[in-house]
Amino acid sequence: MSPGPSNRENQGQTFLATLQNILAVLEDEVSPAIQYNTYIRLVNDLQILYNIHNGTSSLNRAYENNNYANLMNTARSFRNAMSLDEQRD
Repeated sequence: MSPGPSNRENQGQTFLATLQNILAVLEDEVSPAIQYNTYIRLVNDLQILYNIHNGTSSLNRAYENNNYANLMNTARSFRNAMSLDEQRD
């Protein structure tokens, strides 16, 4: 029987889930009320936090990188949609 996830793995999963929650709040609640450049800075800051976290932990990199890639793809799609909306205005 293999052991369950380590404390570090649990922390990593919690960290990614927290980033996903923050991004969801940015997309759903905050972005309509802020300027596009402010939104970009916030998403970029999330990326910096992830990079710091990823560089200082020994978690399963493939799992973490895949989840983060999905998170950032969502952010990029949202940014692109916002940019198109601004161009139409």
